[in-house]
Amino acid sequence: MGIIGTLYRRHRSYTVIGLMTLALLPFLLVLMQIDDRTLDGANVWLKPVKFQASLGTYSLTLAFFAAWMSEKGRNSLIQRVAVFGFAVAMAFEVVWLISASAQGIRSHFNIDGGLYTFLYPFSGLFAMVLVFAALVMGVSVLRARKTSQNEGLAEAIGWSLVLTFFLTPIAGTMLSMPMADYGGSKNGYNDGIFGWRMEGGDLRAAHFFATHALHLIPAAIFVPSLFLPKGLSVALARLLSLTYAAVILWFVAHILSGGDLPEIFRSPI
Repeated sequence: MGIIGTLYRRHRSYTVIGLMTLALLPFLLVLMQIDDRTLDGANVWLKPVKFQASLGTYSLTLAFFAAWMSEKGRNSLIQRVAVFGFAVAMAFEVVWLISASAQGIRSHFNIDGGLYTFLYPFSGLFAMVLVFAALVMGVSVLRARKTSQNEGLAEAIGWSLVLTFFLTPIAGTMLSMPMADYGGSKNGYNDGIFGWRMEGGDLRAAHFFATHALHLIPAAIFVPSLFLPKGLSVALARLLSLTYAAVILWFVAHILSGGDLPEIFRSPI
């Protein structure tokens, strides 16, 4: 209970939401074994499995980063609003994904004209609510960074959360359009590690790295921040954040222009 207890003390709501989301995984994995229906070449339960893992991890990450917020930031009205919206958005995403899989129909990229075609754009709006929580926390972390024992790491965490909010919708907005054709699952699962389309590019790849800015930027700065002087560590955190944002913007432009994904993303299987 050590790590769970620590996360719970840092932020009770994000920890509970994250654990509840991850608790669905064993049930979904069992369904994958007993339900052999497929959709676009993959088991119908694969998508909710991946999303429950991702959403649960995201919620627990916010709980972990809450330690870098000030007490005032944790108790602010906008933080409370962000947490409430986060809970509502998570509930929608979970129900939407699982109910679509239960019916053997697409949740994402649904252009069949029914209820789920109508709901798909709303999933994008709820996704924005989810990353709004990252923005609120990121601003709070940046405001409190000078009180941190490792200011460079705090700077990286703050900017990574802010960038998660601003970078995620760049590709996500286009992917949420029902008629979008940027490598969505309606084109079938291909030979990328995550089922991304290699030839002609796939915006889901850019969307993935935009959303995981909050993991990758702090991970990149963690070790250097332990040894560098404070000023240099902060400068490096800002440089890494700026570089990461520039790479994501280039990646999106590259895919939209029809560029292929790098071979490193090709599945070894």
